[in-house]
Order: sequence, then structure tokens, then C-alpha cells
Amino acid sequence: MFTMQNYIDTTTKLKKWSYIRWDSRWSSIDAIINNYQAILKPLNDLVDDEESLDYGKARLLISSIIEQMKSYRDDNSFESLYSKVLQFCKENDIDINQKPRQRRQKKVPACFNDSIITSTIGHRDYADNQEQYRTSIYYLLIDSVLIELNPRFSSEAMELLSSISSLCPKHEKFLDFEILKPFALHLDINPNELQNELNVLRSFLKNKNLSDIKELCCELISFVQAFPNVVLMIQGAMTIPITSASCERSFSKMKAIKTALRNTMSV
Repeated sequence: MFTMQNYIDTTTKLKKWSYIRWDSRWSSIDAIINNYQAILKPLNDLVDDEESLDYGKARLLISSIIEQMKSYRDDNSFESLYSKVLQFCKENDIDINQKPRQRRQKKVPACFNDSIITSTIGHRDYADNQEQYRTSIYYLLIDSVLIELNPRFSSEAMELLSSISSLCPKHEKFLDFEILKPFALHLDINPNELQNELNVLRSFLKNKNLSDIKELCCELISFVQAFPNVVLMIQGAMTIPITSASCERSFSKMKAIKTALRNTMSV
């Protein structure tokens, strides 16, 4: 694993690009020049270490994460975590029972004097004992994570992921009709036509050594008229990303380049 310690004698810190002070931009460029090898090395490591994650592995990973989060929602897990927190506070002289600075209490308008008000905007009760930490923070955090995960990775979505994984040549049930059927129905493909294509395709690929779905697509793209439904499923599977991180990263970079200041500058 690469560390910046390898270049400790020759590198300096990178400097943020200035959008206003044009004369200070040279120092930012000079820092990149001096740190070029240190910047290039981890980027090359990311390229070399990048491996594609098939949908079968993604499905197992998602299921494992959800089950793991559910297993944490019990008293034993909380007690273990709480004891570690107490030990950390004791070693670092932190008073866990110290109450935060009290904010000025907001007055309730007179028009609500005859009303029953349970909470107001900006009002928050601070946890100051073990039971409140358990119910107001620990369980609440786990529940909020599960609420986000369960609808997003429903049984229907997981079934599609499992179906798509059968298109990978390294899958143990490669081109299995029963596994591919949910994905075919999702794309409005006739199951009978698909089954006939799969029967021919298994013999066609018997002596082929394919490693991933991209090689399978390249192998069949010239036979699209013979296997139209299979090619359609492969194209559909290749356009479904495992995560949205790449899309979000693109918008983040665009925001860094097209800033509010640059957007208002005229040519």
C-alpha cells in the first residue's frame, strides 16, 4: 500500500485552487508539480486494483449488510458498544455525563396558550443516561438505516440482481433459464423465445473461454439476429450500475469546475 511517507523528503501539501486571487494560483500549480509522483502513484493503484463486482456478489453483499444491521439491534450489542464508549471516555478524561450548554428556551406564542404542544422547531432533548442513549440514539440510528435499505433493496429488486448475475460466464448457473426468467419478464421478453435461444447458445459457447459479461457481449454482438433476446438482456444488464457513486462523483466534479462565481463571469 502506498503512503505519502515514501515521498516525505520531496513533497509538500497541495494547495486549494483560488477562484479570486489569480496571483496565488502559481503556488497551487507548483505544489502539484512537486507532488506529481505522489499524486500519480495512488491513482495508478486505484486503476490497477479496480475490479468489477457482478450482481450476484452485490446481492449477497447487500443481504449480508441488512442482516448484520438487524443483528446489531439488540441489548447485547448496545451494551458492548456502550462499555467501549465508557472505556474510551475514561482513558481520555471525558465526562460523558456533562450536559451541553443550555440554549435559550424559545417562548411559545401567546396564541398557543390553550393548545397542547409536544415539541417546537429547534427543540431537542439531550440524552443523559444509558437508557436514553439506547432508545433515542442507538436504536433510532439503526432503524433509520434499515428504513432506507429495505425499500431500496426489496425482494423484487434482489430477484432481478440474482437473475442478472446468471449472465456472467463465471456464474455457476450461467444462462440458466429459470434464473433469467424474472429479468426477461421485466424486459417484456417472450420466455419461450428466450428458452430456444438459450438452448442454442449453450452449445455455441461450449468451447469459448469467456471471463465476464463484456466479453460475452462482444462475442454475441455480431449474432444479434440469431440471439436478439439474449443480446437485449446483456445490454440491459450492462447499463444497470452496481452503485450510483460514479454518477454522483461526476456531479461533484462538475460543481467544483462550474462554480457560482465562474457561472456569473462573462466572456
